[in-house]
Amino acid sequence: MDILGSMHIRYFETAPENTELKVSILETGLKEILEMKDEDLAKELYEAIASFGITSPVKQPTIAQFIEAELQAIKWYEEKQTRRDLPCNL
Repeated sequence: MDILGSMHIRYFETAPENTELKVSILETGLKEILEMKDEDLAKELYEAIASFGITSPVKQPTIAQFIEAELQAIKWYEEKQTRRDLPCNL
């Protein structure tokens, strides 16, 4: 859908701190979609090349375990970076 595509591009090209403009971009694009005839909208959506990928649901404990493992990896990296006995390749 061209309207969504242009909204996406304009939204992410805008500086993060410019919230008012970002909201305006979304508002304008969504109004354009709202004004479309139902038949035209259905045709646009039907002709979409791709949509969201299928992802398997993940339970909260699995996510928590993954995050904990990543935090441990960060701690290990920080410890190794502060040690003086590691070789420096500068």
